[in-house]
Amino acid sequence: MREIMEALAIQAPVLLQGDPDFVFQGLTTDSRRAAPGQLFVPLVGENFDGHEFIGRALAAGASGALLDQARTGIQDGWPRSAAVVQAKDTLEGLGLIAGWWRRGLPAQVLAVSGSMGKSTVKEMAASILEQRYRVHKNKGNFNNLIGLPLTLLAAGPDTEKIVVELGINQLGEMERLAEIARADAALLTNVGPVHLEGLGGLEGVVRAKTELWRRMKPGGTAVVNLDDRFLKDAAAGIPGEKVTFGTAGKSPGADVLLRRVRPAGDGGLNLVLEIEGKACEADLPAVGLFQGLNAAAAAAGAYALGAGLDDICGGLTEFEPIPHRMRLLKGVDGLTLLDDSYNANPGAMEQALATLVQLTPQGGRSLAVLGPMAELGEESGEAHRRLGIYVAGQGLDLLVTMGAFAGVVAEAAREAGLAGVWEADGPKEAARILFDFGRQGDFVLIKGSRVARMEELVSLMSEVRDEL
Repeated sequence: MREIMEALAIQAPVLLQGDPDFVFQGLTTDSRRAAPGQLFVPLVGENFDGHEFIGRALAAGASGALLDQARTGIQDGWPRSAAVVQAKDTLEGLGLIAGWWRRGLPAQVLAVSGSMGKSTVKEMAASILEQRYRVHKNKGNFNNLIGLPLTLLAAGPDTEKIVVELGINQLGEMERLAEIARADAALLTNVGPVHLEGLGGLEGVVRAKTELWRRMKPGGTAVVNLDDRFLKDAAAGIPGEKVTFGTAGKSPGADVLLRRVRPAGDGGLNLVLEIEGKACEADLPAVGLFQGLNAAAAAAGAYALGAGLDDICGGLTEFEPIPHRMRLLKGVDGLTLLDDSYNANPGAMEQALATLVQLTPQGGRSLAVLGPMAELGEESGEAHRRLGIYVAGQGLDLLVTMGAFAGVVAEAAREAGLAGVWEADGPKEAARILFDFGRQGDFVLIKGSRVARMEELVSLMSEVRDEL
């Protein structure tokens, strides 16, 4: 309990009941999974209030609970043996406890953020570091003010390296995440027009993302993409150590250099990286030439934490693609699906469409089902209009649009000369169009923001769930 009070010190915590010498053995935010020895931290969202479940958590065996200062205090029926602490805010409290725990861990932390590719780069970097170290990483999309603390709190004292992804969509979030993570190395993949609504335009995105560099652990290393002019310029004002990465054509002086990337016969990539004048060739099980720069980013991040050339080659070869992020799947009726349904933004849309065209064999047909790009604010209409024009320029055989702005994309594509354009009111209708139009050998891209439920279409069109 004294450790919890210390962690929450800036919130002026008050112990309402319980033994001040009690030592908690863990923490949970889910009352259904509460266990003896744990502290239950109730969180408040738009449609739920975890304080309503404190009684359930304590009854299930939790040894204590944290209360928001706006609550009235001890409730009838709560065990008198339970430790109950009241502090300013439970979400902030969760972060403070995780930050306290992280400061006591001997492990080094690599924090990864950016507008595109951060999940993939996180997984690649973890795979590299796992060649030599005991590694802990965040699961799925545990990358926000809830997920990051839970990830750090799950790391044990025997962990040697921690790789975490940080995702934001509002100003002020990166500062809090970075302070919790206290990264030894901070990697930004790129910046682009993502979450414009909450971050205040592209300049706001750059300013918000680069807070990760400004709030590293003292003596930390900034990992810089020299191919990205915004990050290259911003990094010039960051003091301390830097590890840079980039492509041979744009950034020949980078510490980690992508010398070559080309498609491999099995649907993956063959790439060559150069580090300190030595070459590393790897067969990467990933789709899309742009993944070569993601691999260079991951190599640079892992290199900053001590990975060697052999670790980088081995880790990239053993990388496992993430579900719904640029995965090739066997589809029904002989279709091949390019599943990139997790999310979407303008840059990632263009990357995915270019990859679709690259993958489609000569004489084959390219089809795409595209959902909306969310959180673009005032830029939404124009961004979707530009997307329609871009699609038309790729020479696709069929475009199906879904969700918000489906009409904008479709109309722009038709006006730009694309004949085969359909609008669908949901995954089932999109699947029906593909069943009617598609034929064996077609390649189909499925991509859009999560609000459009694109993953449901993937499920309807997939024959198996494994990669090709």
